[in-house]
Amino acid sequence: MILEIDVQGGESVRKVYDECVRIFIEPPSWDVLVERLKGRGTDSKESLRIRLNTARRELELADTYDVRIVNDDLDVAVEELAHTLNIYESQ
Repeated sequence: MILEIDVQGGESVRKVYDECVRIFIEPPSWDVLVERLKGRGTDSKESLRIRLNTARRELELADTYDVRIVNDDLDVAVEELAHTLNIYESQ
């Protein structure tokens, strides 16, 4: 089963299924994340501030994940994710 959930949801799943594999997909840098979010033009200033505060807290927890994938190039990130899923599926 694959779940796309936030950090809090990932922690909740981990508490119930300690054998789960958590994968953290992260931006290449903080500046890139800010530019991506601003570039979408879908958030108000307040909404953007809240999203960035949440992102900062979540990025601080990235080291607690089993696998980290940097989404710098989408094709490469998808390939890394597929490879990671194949590794864990075969175990």
